[in-house]
Amino acid sequence: MEGDEYLLKLARYVQLNPVFVAAWRKKDGKERRKVLRAYRWSSYRRYLGKRECEFVEEGPLLAMMPARSAWRRRVEFRRYVEEGMAETDEEFHELKERSRLGIGSETFCAKMQELYDGVRREWKRPEDVALRRVGRTLDVEKTVATVCRHAGAARTDVGRRTRGGWLRAVVARMLGRHCGLTQREIASLLGVRTGKAVSVQLSRLAVALARDRPLAKLVDGIERELKSELEVSNASRKG
Repeated sequence: MEGDEYLLKLARYVQLNPVFVAAWRKKDGKERRKVLRAYRWSSYRRYLGKRECEFVEEGPLLAMMPARSAWRRRVEFRRYVEEGMAETDEEFHELKERSRLGIGSETFCAKMQELYDGVRREWKRPEDVALRRVGRTLDVEKTVATVCRHAGAARTDVGRRTRGGWLRAVVARMLGRHCGLTQREIASLLGVRTGKAVSVQLSRLAVALARDRPLAKLVDGIERELKSELEVSNASRKG
């Protein structure tokens, strides 16, 4: 987390999860507050001063509240959390979905990526080796060609950055899922500077798929064809 602001937003996001499920999202605010304060599987009651969850150390988060007394800090934290039921922090949610290493500014996330890469180099082993599907991957160029055919695009279009276009992000998704490439390898293939940039593209694509039905249909068609090719490949390999 980059600083107290992001940490507090994360804390609020976690505490509000019980009343953001589909069954409660559109309920009356008073009713949601009542459920939230009584929810037994959350540490929120401890922050309100209840005796449950005595193993929770609530002091660090409450200390971020400006009030001087412990009681007033609890009141301010409760107000901060419950105001989140009426507000939609789109920026925070986008940051949460975008980064797998940390939440903060682009500079902060880039620094986390740099530190991660340094630690990984010290391990002296390739990234994602343990997660690769050895012997169960498709040919890279054939996979790219399949995506281009479905999208009605040329192979040369994959290397071009276009505003509002999803071709490179869809190619990246398929290369990771069906060809076993790491995000760094995908970045090199697509002419993107870092694996982090690929991660951002994939996160944005995931959000777009939930909203754009034609795009979701396109990606689903590509997925089904590639899975079929993988099954045929596996069957012939076993034979």
